Amino acid sequence: MKKIRILFDMLLYRLGIKKRKGVLVYLGVNHGYSFTKIFYKYKRAYGFEANPELFRSSRMIRRINRYFSTAHIFNLAVASEASELTFFIYSNDATSSLSDDYDENTSNNHVTKEIK
Repeated sequence: MKKIRILFDMLLYRLGIKKRKGVLVYLGVNHGYSFTKIFYKYKRAYGFEANPELFRSSRMIRRINRYFSTAHIFNLAVASEASELTFFIYSNDATSSLSDDYDENTSNNHVTKEIK
């Protein structure tokens, strides 16, 4: 039922019955499921997913980039400075970050890979 409601909502925006907002900048797209629920409400939508493995393996991200001209998802990390940084990929994809200060003692989560 949720999928039908989202598809109907998408149609209303596409037909111009509902007015689209400005620009969406979405950090940490992950697999893209949450992004798909909101990107169509905006005139332009830009998503960023720093984890290259998630970016490559997500069918949802590929579909969005292929079929929607107003939405673009990039395999980039977003930071406050333009320099080479280390991206830490944790065993729990949702906690991957530019920061290595995740408290590994509070869970089974651990760094599995570092990307420069």
